[in-house]
Amino acid sequence: MSAAMEADRSMVYRYEAVFSVFMAAVAYLWRENAGLVYPDILYLFAAIMALNLAAGRALRLWPAMRWIPAVFTLANCAAIAAVVERSGGADSNLWVLYLLPVFSASSLLGAREAGLVAVGTLLFSSAPALLSQQGRGELDGFLLLLKDGILAFAAAATWWFAQRERRALEDLRRQRGALQDMEKSLVGERRRLGTTERLADVGLMSACAAHDLRNVFGVILGFAEVGLRARNLPNEAEPDLRRIRHSAELGLSIVSGLESWSRDCGPGDEDCDLNETVDRAAGVAAEIFSRKGAVLRLRLTDCLPAVQGRPADIERVFLNLLVNAARAAGEDGTVTVSTSLIEGPGDLACVSTVVEDDGPGIPDEMMARLFKPFSTGNAASGGTGLGLFLSSAIVQRAGGALSADNRPGGGARFTVRIPVPPAGVRAWQERGRGSAARARKEELIRG
Repeated sequence: MSAAMEADRSMVYRYEAVFSVFMAAVAYLWRENAGLVYPDILYLFAAIMALNLAAGRALRLWPAMRWIPAVFTLANCAAIAAVVERSGGADSNLWVLYLLPVFSASSLLGAREAGLVAVGTLLFSSAPALLSQQGRGELDGFLLLLKDGILAFAAAATWWFAQRERRALEDLRRQRGALQDMEKSLVGERRRLGTTERLADVGLMSACAAHDLRNVFGVILGFAEVGLRARNLPNEAEPDLRRIRHSAELGLSIVSGLESWSRDCGPGDEDCDLNETVDRAAGVAAEIFSRKGAVLRLRLTDCLPAVQGRPADIERVFLNLLVNAARAAGEDGTVTVSTSLIEGPGDLACVSTVVEDDGPGIPDEMMARLFKPFSTGNAASGGTGLGLFLSSAIVQRAGGALSADNRPGGGARFTVRIPVPPAGVRAWQERGRGSAARARKEELIRG
């Protein structure tokens, strides 16, 4: 229910209370009036009571259909005219009862209905005197004008005060709405402040951890190098040691990037081949896929132009996407990574990398907050809720965008688009690699 309707209901209840007191006072003060015609006057008073209560009831039940209480109010004027006729006629003091429909219409009804009731009240009040066959003196005419003037003034004054109260209530409603909006905004700011504080804590802890991790990765890298240089190294151990060495090198690069990021240093961009980056990330994630029982398919378009960014950071993005996809696909699931070039007008182009899985997909309630910190972590799988947030930040720092949606056939799809510098696009076009790249892509998709 709107604030205006609640205000109207409140005014109806107040009017009914005032009306009851007014009718009780009239019945008491005019009980000794010799002009009262009994029992007709009692029936008419009961009718006035019933019509007023019916008007209030109609206004509460059908607040938008104000013509219904207006009809009851005009009927009330007719009952009051009958009361005046049976209490002395033109000499009756009960004409003051006409104030009831005037007050009720001006207080509770709209401008059109209030004007109609005011005109009807004046007609009912003046008609007996105007239609009377007996001559009326100047004094009677003055008294009639005085009565009509009082009724008109009462209607105007009541309407003005009622409108003023409605405006005050509407202002109060707007202020309450503004206050509620401020409260909601304050709650949101508190949440964002809490997130910012947690991110600051994470930044401080990561800066401290980076110093220690550098030594740990250095030790791992050293042992991997020693193992690779061993003369009696079994052939089956060499791929694993190379993977360990690359993982340690990736860890050192991540630590260096984290330290430079915390110091707000430049991004240190360089040429980055996304096919090689995806291939390296797939090698690191191979153990996760083996443990989860998922299959990884790479559909990489050959001869793509290089993009600008830190290769270790971009590899970190793909590694995070692959690990998440392996967890979502689960046993016997499939994860597909495909790269392609999206050409635009002139020198505009970007390299697109799509990571798809056939898992359950992303819930609708999570989609809106997917790339916000601490919002998608799964404690059961060891997640922290920071992977996608950091991945999106890294891609944005490279000038690109990371987006997500659900595949029509089921599963999630993450798309990384990173722009190619205009010089790189021109060099790629001059080499005539466009047709070869597209043919290679179509062949892999068909296969």
